[in-house]
Amino acid sequence: MPSETLAIVGVTARALSQAARRSSSYAEARIVALDWFADRDLIEVADSAEALPTRRSGGFAERPLLRALWRLAPEGSLLVAGSGFEARLPLLARLAARYRLAGNAPAVLARVKDPRQFFAGVARLGIPHPEIARDVPLGARGEWLIKRVGGAGGGHVRAARRSGPVAIGCYAQRRVAGRPVSIGFLADGEGAEPVGFTEQWSSPAPGRPYRYGGAAHPAPLPTALAAQMEDWAARLAREFRLVGLGSADFLVEGDRAWLLEVNPRPGATLDLLDRARPGLFAAHVDACFGRLALPPELAGPARAALILYADQGPVPIAREDWPDWVADRPHMGSTIPAGGPICTVFGEGRDVPAARAVAERRAADMMQALTEPIPLRL
Repeated sequence: MPSETLAIVGVTARALSQAARRSSSYAEARIVALDWFADRDLIEVADSAEALPTRRSGGFAERPLLRALWRLAPEGSLLVAGSGFEARLPLLARLAARYRLAGNAPAVLARVKDPRQFFAGVARLGIPHPEIARDVPLGARGEWLIKRVGGAGGGHVRAARRSGPVAIGCYAQRRVAGRPVSIGFLADGEGAEPVGFTEQWSSPAPGRPYRYGGAAHPAPLPTALAAQMEDWAARLAREFRLVGLGSADFLVEGDRAWLLEVNPRPGATLDLLDRARPGLFAAHVDACFGRLALPPELAGPARAALILYADQGPVPIAREDWPDWVADRPHMGSTIPAGGPICTVFGEGRDVPAARAVAERRAADMMQALTEPIPLRL
């Protein structure tokens, strides 16, 4: 579609733009991409890429976003929204009124991200999930987590410090043991096809014990549990009329799983899943408009992707050369603030632990190369 204009907006704009370029259907499309950083990768892959300011409370500042999109993307362009809009439904509605939204409508997101509506639907489906509440029970604060409605990335999750009502815009969820595993799915509003299983981990920081650290694919699961989670994903898609790429986050322990939430848009694991199933971007767009066709899975190694953070203080960027196992490369001369994400580091191996170990070793090498002027094997 050479004449097609794609407007890609959100925290995952780089991964979405690269997936679009890898897709034969959109390889020649004009890509307009907006995110918080406009790193080198995004500028190289998009025809127009800009960084947007953020609000003090977090998320995109509305007026700069609208001005940039109105200027760069003609009315009627195809709009693909990444993460960052679940708590900004009026803004998404404004965008959907001007562009063709390849994603879930604001009304669908409202149901999925409202804890009471969502978990009422989950209960009807008979899917196990941790208890939620508006009040943390007396004397039980250590057994509960506080989450922000519409939050993403894990940085908004914290342990309950006291009993009683939670803050407005938040909810309490009982803590459950298990390893975080997500099932990616492709949905058309009537059902869903499984894309793959990924295993996630946290990168704790002061005040952010559940900050997203990374993910790896394919996550190992008992065969019966994997089949059960695939069935649950299809039923969730039908119950909430989900379309396009999404994921369902679970905690898994042995042969049991508890549903935590559904992410009704392409997420951070797209880097991994699109490598395993090339063509997911076009499949996402098609599924949003009722055409469900899952690309075949290719054999390959396990892959991991982790976020390298500037946790020891600000990191000035003084290098132009970056290894090919790094994405989201910051610009020469910029400074990453303390606690901010520096880049994404990839690793491959025979299984998830091996791939994660490679990524972690590379991340350590990368940090040393950024903070000490030493040669780095590219």
